[in-house]
Amino acid sequence: MGKLEDELLLVQAREALRTGEAVQLRKRLALSQEEVALLAKISRPTVVRYEAKDREPTGVAGLRYAETLVRLGLKLRELA
Repeated sequence: MGKLEDELLLVQAREALRTGEAVQLRKRLALSQEEVALLAKISRPTVVRYEAKDREPTGVAGLRYAETLVRLGLKLRELA
């Protein structure tokens, strides 16, 4: 992916976290935070901080998390 695509993916992941959609997706799939972390190849505390809104996804870890959300079924929105 290119830089712009990566940034857009991060924006969508942040929005999914802000609205609770990311947590709903994880719970609907009966996945633990640990399992999401393993799938994303990031630490469980990072997932916990994202879901608690203590930290926004950024950098490599944020991109891995965002890509994992998409693989799990997060529907991407058209950005105007």
